[in-house]
Amino acid sequence: MLRWKLGDQIFFQGLRNYLLNANVAYSYAATNDLQSDLEAAAGISLAQFFDEWVYKEGFPSYRIEWSGGSENVHLKISQSTSDASVPFFHIPIELQFGNSQLDTLVRIEPTQSEESFDLVLDFVPDYLSFDPNLRIISAKNSVVQMLPPGALNEMIELFPNPAHSELTFFSERAQLNPRNFQLYDGLGRLVYSHALSGLQKEAVVLNPMPAGLYIVKISTSQGDVFKKLIIEN
Repeated sequence: MLRWKLGDQIFFQGLRNYLLNANVAYSYAATNDLQSDLEAAAGISLAQFFDEWVYKEGFPSYRIEWSGGSENVHLKISQSTSDASVPFFHIPIELQFGNSQLDTLVRIEPTQSEESFDLVLDFVPDYLSFDPNLRIISAKNSVVQMLPPGALNEMIELFPNPAHSELTFFSERAQLNPRNFQLYDGLGRLVYSHALSGLQKEAVVLNPMPAGLYIVKISTSQGDVFKKLIIEN
């Protein structure tokens, strides 16, 4: 990871400095000796890096949310850590954007646990890979492609509508992970709630209720969807 952070030229120059260091030749060497020689080559302090990655515990986990559909890509990068001794690991991350014909690598340096970035690419990507060259010690990472505003409602269908005692919920994308189905009457009162299993298609049995116009709220991993539903007796 330090090689990734510093670059090959500086990293290997620091190692050569360490090997030629007369103060530790034929003697005992400590971690801070290596740190000093690397700092001399880089011209920067590496105290933060060694404190987080060498002397303390844990590893980072990343969640990358991104919206595509054009050359303009919006990113939200969140980092959590496995041990409280390090609230945030300072390390550049590498992302690979691509489609069936083109791909590119982008290096980003987050500075806090949750941060947003806007990128302009030379093509429209349809996938994003986190740390494709395995440069970072991390685990439990996830990449989620977010839908553009307004698109979420179009990916959820309820039928039949009008409905009687049962209706079917259908999602065009399995990644939406629908979690909850709620029904509100014309006065905005919650009259029915049902936990969904996260499947793309699922039947929902309704309790007996008066005929009329209702609002359905469906909670998904990418936000809430609101649909009108007519119930007939």
